[in-house]
Amino acid sequence: MYLKLAPDPYPDYASFLNSRPRLDAPVRDTLSGIQVHTLRRLFSEQTLSQIANNEFKARKPDETLSMTALFEQVSNAINAEIINGTSVPALRRLLQRTYLRTLADMLVNPDSEAPDDAKMLARYHLRRLKNQIQAVRNRPLDTATRIHLDEMLSEIDRVLRAQYTIGSASEPAPTTVLPRR
Repeated sequence: MYLKLAPDPYPDYASFLNSRPRLDAPVRDTLSGIQVHTLRRLFSEQTLSQIANNEFKARKPDETLSMTALFEQVSNAINAEIINGTSVPALRRLLQRTYLRTLADMLVNPDSEAPDDAKMLARYHLRRLKNQIQAVRNRPLDTATRIHLDEMLSEIDRVLRAQYTIGSASEPAPTTVLPRR
C-alpha cells in the first residue's frame, strides 16, 4: 500500500528550481511524525497534570487512567521488542528513542513542569528499561538493533547521572541532555 504513494506531481515551481525535488513519498517520516506527536501529547505537562487531578475528581479513582497505568502501558507497548528480546525495526527504533528523550526531558529539563509523580515514574521506567536492555543485549540480534540498544544504554546512563545545576542569572541553563530531532 505504501509503495503506491508518490510525491506531489505539481510541486511549487520556485522550490522545484531552487532545490532537488523529492522523488518519493516520505512514508517513514510521516508515520514517525504521527508517533512523535502522539507521544508528546500523551506526556505533555498539561496531560500529565490533568491525569493527576482526575484521580482526585473521580468518585471511583481506580476506574480512571492513573499516571502509573499510563507510564506502564505506554512503556510496555513501545519497548515490546526489547522486553521480548527481538530485533527492533527502524520505525520502532525512532519511537523508542523519542520515548527515551521524553522521559529524559522530564528529569533533566530545569523548565519541566511535569508533576512530581511523573518525574518519579520517568526515573523508574528509565531504570527498568536499562535493566531490560541489559538482559537482552547478548541475544542474537541484528546489527542495527545492537547499536540502537547500546546507544539507548548510553543515553539512559547519561540521564540518570545528570544533576541539576543552578546557574547565575547571566548564564542560560541547559534545557536538555539529549538532542531533539
